[in-house]
Amino acid sequence: MTPGKIYYSVWNNKGGVGKSFLTFALATEYAKKHPNRQVLVVDMCPQANVSEMLLGGNGAGSEKVAELIDKRKTIGGYFDERIKSPHSLTGSETSYEINVCQFNERIPANLSLVVGDPSLEIQVQTINNIAVQELPGDSWKNVHLWVRTLVDAICSTHEGRGIIVLIDCNPSFSSYTEQAILATNRLIVPCSPDGSSARAISNVLRLVYGIGLPENYRQASFAQKAKDASLPLPKMHLVIFNRYTQYRGTANAHEAMWKQIGMTVKKEIARDRDHRLATGEQDSPLLGYQIPDAHSATIIASWLGMLPTDISAGKQYEIANKKITVSKDVLDRYLEQIDHCTDLLAAN
Repeated sequence: MTPGKIYYSVWNNKGGVGKSFLTFALATEYAKKHPNRQVLVVDMCPQANVSEMLLGGNGAGSEKVAELIDKRKTIGGYFDERIKSPHSLTGSETSYEINVCQFNERIPANLSLVVGDPSLEIQVQTINNIAVQELPGDSWKNVHLWVRTLVDAICSTHEGRGIIVLIDCNPSFSSYTEQAILATNRLIVPCSPDGSSARAISNVLRLVYGIGLPENYRQASFAQKAKDASLPLPKMHLVIFNRYTQYRGTANAHEAMWKQIGMTVKKEIARDRDHRLATGEQDSPLLGYQIPDAHSATIIASWLGMLPTDISAGKQYEIANKKITVSKDVLDRYLEQIDHCTDLLAAN
């Protein structure tokens, strides 16, 4: 990774935790608050939801994503090139960076994007086949550095200004998700407010760090392969309880789930003698962030491709031929927590 840069992956093995909108909100709000820094979003999810939101929203943005997929100016297009040249840079890495404001004027000019692509699901078998080739001997390592070298190449063009990278990852722990995680040095884990979230955290620990795997699985694990290749894993930096409901009865149930998640992570931190999990300057990941459900604000921002802070409470927005408004209390609670989270990113 480029020295002095912090690269974040946003991932949970569980789907439906709101990771894509969280990535969108953190990236856009950070870019707005820090106009002198460059923000790069890399969309590693085949659904390309964060790309769609950034490029104009669920309506206009989907058409722009489709155009870029046709032109192969996407992460899938880059992988097309790497499949042909798996062990060396192509020289075209920087051509895959999209200046988002050229497509969506609502987005700050200092935010750029590598567009997502459903081709990832088709490419994955070929990628796996290349990674397990016996020759050259570092095939697995070379393949798993594709995303990291792409990000480093793009970031090198922005030297002289601070850079933050956010990678939106697919829930499936496929080889392209492994690449995304290895491209970063910090992991943000959004959790949903339901009973399966505690198990999801355990799955994150198993899949990324090899914690809790059966003994006979450990040598074949991602964590062991990364260690053998001398590729460091990201530290868990933020565990976010996303879409938290603040109605009394539901909130009590959600609070119980949140405590269980916290207990699971803290237990593993206490046993983490190799310091694989916690960020270097802290004893444990930050567990205290509960982002409330933004309700209509999420729909408005996603559909129109606009920043949550640009939404006006009480104003009517036309979404799919319906008039939608958001209450001030709901919007203010959501923006307060997003602001806290972007401050945490800014502190690095």
